[in-house]
Amino acid sequence: MQEKRDIRGADKPIFATVAEFFRTLWGDSSRANDRLLAAIKGVAFGLAAFFLGGCELAFSTYPLGIALLCAADRHVLFILAGLVASALGLPSGAPVALAACLATAVIRVCTRLLLDTVRSESPETYPKSGEGAALRLADFWGKLFCESVWLRMSTSAVAAFCLSLYSVIAGGFRYYDLFGALFAMAVAPLATFIYAGYFDGELKKTALHGAGILALLVSLTFALRNFTLFGVYGGAFVAFFATLCAGRRKGMVMGCLFGACLGLAFDPIYAPLFVLGAAAAGVLWNISPLAAATAGCVAGMIWGVYVNGLAALSELLPALLCGTMIFGAADRLSLITSTPELIRTKADGRAAVEALICEMRLDSSEQDMRRLSSMFAELGEAFHNLSDRLRRPAALDLRRMCDSVCDEFCPSCPKRELCWGVEYSETLGVLNRLSADLHSKNRAEIESLPEYLRMRCPSLPQMIEKINESCARLTEQALLCDRTGVFAADYEGISRILTEAIEAGREDYTVDDEASAALSECLKKLRFGFDGVLVYGGRRRSVAVRGLDSSRARIGVDELRDAMSEAVGVRLGELKIVPVGTRCDLTAGAERRFKAGQYTCSLSASGEEGRSRVCGDTVNEFSSQTDKYYALLSDGMGSGREAALTSRICSLFLEKMLKAGNRCETSLKLLNSFMSEHDGRARSECTASVDLMELDLLSG
Repeated sequence: MQEKRDIRGADKPIFATVAEFFRTLWGDSSRANDRLLAAIKGVAFGLAAFFLGGCELAFSTYPLGIALLCAADRHVLFILAGLVASALGLPSGAPVALAACLATAVIRVCTRLLLDTVRSESPETYPKSGEGAALRLADFWGKLFCESVWLRMSTSAVAAFCLSLYSVIAGGFRYYDLFGALFAMAVAPLATFIYAGYFDGELKKTALHGAGILALLVSLTFALRNFTLFGVYGGAFVAFFATLCAGRRKGMVMGCLFGACLGLAFDPIYAPLFVLGAAAAGVLWNISPLAAATAGCVAGMIWGVYVNGLAALSELLPALLCGTMIFGAADRLSLITSTPELIRTKADGRAAVEALICEMRLDSSEQDMRRLSSMFAELGEAFHNLSDRLRRPAALDLRRMCDSVCDEFCPSCPKRELCWGVEYSETLGVLNRLSADLHSKNRAEIESLPEYLRMRCPSLPQMIEKINESCARLTEQALLCDRTGVFAADYEGISRILTEAIEAGREDYTVDDEASAALSECLKKLRFGFDGVLVYGGRRRSVAVRGLDSSRARIGVDELRDAMSEAVGVRLGELKIVPVGTRCDLTAGAERRFKAGQYTCSLSASGEEGRSRVCGDTVNEFSSQTDKYYALLSDGMGSGREAALTSRICSLFLEKMLKAGNRCETSLKLLNSFMSEHDGRARSECTASVDLMELDLLSG
């Protein structure tokens, strides 16, 4: 639960508002890795801008640095810093180049604000507090350099024109400087357009994105072709390292393409060197990335020695060896094939996984309690309907009671022969309707009788009163015999059910340290990284892996499941994988090893004197959510509908109890309690026997 905060500005000190502003601007600790990666990329782009800013093209022009500054929508400050440092190092025209870089950044901001304005957010988007102000500022800064690519190209053309105009004036209006101005004004917008393909997030999975990356690498390689550091040619190093990375991520063909383009940028005579290196490495990627990089280095040096003799050893070998070693280290750390995770929050892996299991346990307990609640509600409704039926006297008893009342009044009546002689069938019909009214309404009304009978019989009011009194006594006896509602108040049975459910939950989430260690070793051998591993559960064993890193692994999901199953000693089911940042959480449970079904044949049996054709046996089969299968045969002792009703009640009771995960012993005890309460006070005893089979679908 989050802490409540007062958002009234008058009650908050200015220092708290400023603190919230910077906290929101810099983010929380969970984003430390992202911020570090952004800083590293920013420094890299700053260095690239430094070298591109000093990269001289035809007619002594320098348009690539300006193009990078105009194309970028992020890391703009780093790029500007690199261009400023590069401008200060120029032999001539340093103040003009510095002013041009700063003016370009200002032009981009003004263009964004005036020609491609930022859409304002609605007042409801951000809270009215210091935190909301920080969010608005961060959102505004993120959109400040996101103008359309056409405006960026126009800005770069204007900047190139300004630099060229100075060169034309300072050079005395020579044709050489004029051609240089035209060349720079053409190259700068074109380079801006190509570079923007890398920065545009919407083009990330298109060919323009790849073209932007290749263009940046080609430009950087060309800018570093003559730069050396401790005898290592920067252009050769960048070209070979980028070729290996492209081949590792995109395959041999893409690696050869990058190698050819970067080789031409470094030195056309050495272009086949990088192509051969990419081809040799592409053959061995599936065996070992380090071996593939080494093979690429050897193949490239063979070509270098072939075209330039032993001089190639001093010129290229250090750069290629550095590229190979750095590539091997980067691939070992999974920095090439996945998003690098340089900073990770220090946490106890076991505690992290135990927290995951705690959440799962709470969810499972809630589901169990809901299932139990639903089970009691369904049984309560079923037994309420049964109790309502048992509270009413039987129709046959009511009919006999009406006959008894007639035998008490009719013998002394002078019109007896008319009612029970000439009109015998009509009198029987009246008694049958009277019994039906008593069964449905528990009371007889004299108005419901035929008018001729009311006019004929002087004792009819007394008879109706006597019938109602007798019906009330029968209803009272039925209520005394009906004890079905006692089961609903069997608190001991309910307590036993809930206790067993809690014990089963504890068993399902008991940690197995030995199996956890075995699974941890298994994942390490398969080259999987992880934060923590736990194996838990008794009969229903499950596994949970927090922070799984599969970037270095080379097996599929099915092979992983087989290996994990062998490590924990049970066959695991489907692996549930949930991505979490650059990693994922994995959970799996034991898989059912057996399946069960039924085939039944039901025949109706004749009851007494052939009046009943209802089968008293009930066959049922079902599976529970605890991976158990049940089959039962309930044999109603007796005949007819009473036996069928009893056997079906037993079947329904056991199905609801066992499906909810209750144990057989507890379910049978509660069934016996209910049947004893019912049969001990029933009009006629009618019990049932139950043959029950329980099959464990996990172990058999």
